[in-house]
Amino acid sequence: MAGAVPNPTFDAAPLGRPSAAAPAWARLRGARWLAALLLALATLAGMLAAYSVRPYVAIDIGDYLDRPYLPLTFNQPESTADFYAPEVGPIGADEPTDWPADRAAIDLPGKRSGTWQITVLAADGPDSRSLKEYTLSVNGVRLWIARSSARELVLVIPPELAAADTLRLQLEPGLVGDPMPPAGTVGQVRLAPARTFRWTSARSVISLPGIGRGDWQVALTAVLKHPDGTPLDATIVANGTPLVRLPDSDRRQISFVVPAALVPDGDLTIELRSNTYSDPRRLGMLLYDVRVAPAGPGQPLPPLRFVLYALLIALSLYWCLVRITRRPYLAAAAGLVVVLGGAWALAVARFPTAFMLPRLALLAIWSVLLLLVLERLLAWAFAQAGVALSDWLLRALLLVFFVGYWIKAGAMLYPYFVGIDMALQMQWARRIFSGEFWTFYGTDNPMNERTMPTAEWGANRPVIPYSPWFHIMAGVFMLLPMPMVLAGHMFSALVDCSRVLLIALLGRKAGLSEREALFAGALYAVTPATFLLHSWGNLPTTFGIWMTLLSTVYLVAAYRRLDQRGPFVVLLLLLTATMLIYTVMAVFMMLFLALLLPALWLIERRAERLPRAFADAAAGARRPVYAIGLAALAALLIATAVYYGQYIPLIIARTLPYFFGGAVGQKVGIQNSQPFLAYLADYIPRLGYTARPVMFGLWIPLVLAPIGLLRLRSRRMLALAICWAIVTVLFTIAGNRISMVDKQIFYFMPAMMLLAAPVLDWAWRRGLLGRMAVACTYLLSFAAALALWIERVATIRQ
Repeated sequence: MAGAVPNPTFDAAPLGRPSAAAPAWARLRGARWLAALLLALATLAGMLAAYSVRPYVAIDIGDYLDRPYLPLTFNQPESTADFYAPEVGPIGADEPTDWPADRAAIDLPGKRSGTWQITVLAADGPDSRSLKEYTLSVNGVRLWIARSSARELVLVIPPELAAADTLRLQLEPGLVGDPMPPAGTVGQVRLAPARTFRWTSARSVISLPGIGRGDWQVALTAVLKHPDGTPLDATIVANGTPLVRLPDSDRRQISFVVPAALVPDGDLTIELRSNTYSDPRRLGMLLYDVRVAPAGPGQPLPPLRFVLYALLIALSLYWCLVRITRRPYLAAAAGLVVVLGGAWALAVARFPTAFMLPRLALLAIWSVLLLLVLERLLAWAFAQAGVALSDWLLRALLLVFFVGYWIKAGAMLYPYFVGIDMALQMQWARRIFSGEFWTFYGTDNPMNERTMPTAEWGANRPVIPYSPWFHIMAGVFMLLPMPMVLAGHMFSALVDCSRVLLIALLGRKAGLSEREALFAGALYAVTPATFLLHSWGNLPTTFGIWMTLLSTVYLVAAYRRLDQRGPFVVLLLLLTATMLIYTVMAVFMMLFLALLLPALWLIERRAERLPRAFADAAAGARRPVYAIGLAALAALLIATAVYYGQYIPLIIARTLPYFFGGAVGQKVGIQNSQPFLAYLADYIPRLGYTARPVMFGLWIPLVLAPIGLLRLRSRRMLALAICWAIVTVLFTIAGNRISMVDKQIFYFMPAMMLLAAPVLDWAWRRGLLGRMAVACTYLLSFAAALALWIERVATIRQ
């Protein structure tokens, strides 16, 4: 984009084979086999060491952390789950405390042991507000809501929070960023010691896969009595063998030993069978907790299935790295680091590590297949774009892609990972394919209410379409052999990490050197904002932004051929998909094209009149501009005919008056009362590297991007970058009145990286100090991204 040598931007060089083919496996060398063998032996040794430690497992049933142990409940519909929803109940007297009407927060004595239930009661009076929109935090940590109503919130304080010296209670909005509740909303809070629990069904399963061989002592606490007095007749079954017949009784603890003969493969499955009664749920026993401890010496031989998982992970990782780097011992060293880390995790935290191993093994195998595809796909894409792709750049891009992909996708396999909106998005997709297609496809789409709540937009809120086309596409996740939510996370990681490759392709076509293209892609990969997007879990936004980038890359790469039938049809399909997938990004894309088309038309017209001033002038230069305009118009008409047309009368009747003054006294958006300068000032810390809970890590690219813009030599790329920036600025301004959730930031990030990369390359070429500055830039961003990612993976709950 800012290279010193002129480059025929938007022109397609003669198509043919790429300048450097994808790296081939070539002939096998002894070093590769030896390194692989050593890594396999290290993996076996690591598994033996990990399973020489026998774990103690404590499961508080009904607690947030119990879900992975309940395989027939976790990620299952309530109608088919074998345990009922978690509940909490007091086991001691309430401690009532009045909440002063003029206080936003109150402090209560801490140093409490165990789990506590806190009940928040709404204030009485004519101005009392519903509590359904709010939650409660203790010492800044939001609590799990066990149940709620307009007048009452029942929440759980976990033991680690209850043990603090002081408990600072604060009522907070249900969604981060929404207005804080007014003073006087809460009248009273009541604390009581409590226990969490679940009701079982006729048959309920608790699973501890890969716990290890040997004898195990199991203890559980339960109420073995039906409230209606009917016989419970409960039996405990371990790995298919009935062990204990339980007499009816009140709350009691039951202990028994599972002999090693029943755990030959290192897996322990406990099944609870009982009669049920109706309340109207079909309830069995009430279960509080399960404890599992070693009973005597164990067997050091690890479960063979988990040894296989570990070998698949280590050797697949090694295979990918050695194919990319062509350095067997370096690849083996990286694999060894993973093996040692995994062995340590299995030893000190058998669970949830054992839950992750099967999924990580599948990710590893998938990575091998993905690498084979990407090698060929990248070479083909660069060749079609008419730009050179050297072998070193191909391998460097693949390395950046896979490191980022493994960090993001691997963390998403953590059983407690939460992408905040993902479950809701997949629920909408399931409803569409469960008989509600036309409900979601019409103007009474339930997604409209969720995304434009009355509390934010007012009773006469405008009508803005929320296209269901992404959720229709997401129906394919139902066919995969994994939960839909997990499939959504894996798709999100793949789409996001592929931006590294698209940015590099766009950079090369725009005139960047290979190193500059690599710098741009790598800078995107280590930016904290990319991790934040996965934590939010809004997959339609992620995919919609990706579609705008894909369309832009194709527009640039195929520019000189867009007046041909094939490339024109591809552009039309891409723009139509962008229009239908996500409404907000459709507006971004159409505004971008509306700005870009006149600029390109003027540039091409000047190129025809002054051909000597343009190294890339060509006959019929304006034909691609007309093709882009025609494709954009056709895509808009198709999307309108397919979906958006039904909204036109409502937009005329309600949306236009709402935004342009026809709705008297109407307030627009949750940020309407904030002064514009204060709104902009809020971005400064969030764009940095330390803010919480939202941190983008964009200070450095944001500072470097204007410098890169001034260095541009290609008029077309200058027009592209300026139009990209104008769209971002316009939606940033709109965000002061309409809740944009910072979509414009994510939209502009690829352009920001492309503009910053030549400046980084300039510093790199200045010598050792310049290279150290560039390295520190990447290390700072990557460290901030990892810190944010680990924090959100470990703490975000739902």
